[in-house]
Amino acid sequence: MRVYSHQDTGPVDYEIRDMLGQLVRTGRHEGEQLDVSFLAAGAYYISIKTDKQQVDRRFVKN
Repeated sequence: MRVYSHQDTGPVDYEIRDMLGQLVRTGRHEGEQLDVSFLAAGAYYISIKTDKQQVDRRFVKN
């Protein structure tokens, strides 16, 4: 999965949750690509947090 920012924000904190809202993974990431190969196929929510904002998105892992 690619994570893009319009600003150079440095490392970001993230949470991945399944569609039931259960926490699957949390961590700190730096760079544009986040490895989600460990996830089973399905739909998930990701929350990406910086010092200035939080962005929540739904994504599908094939």
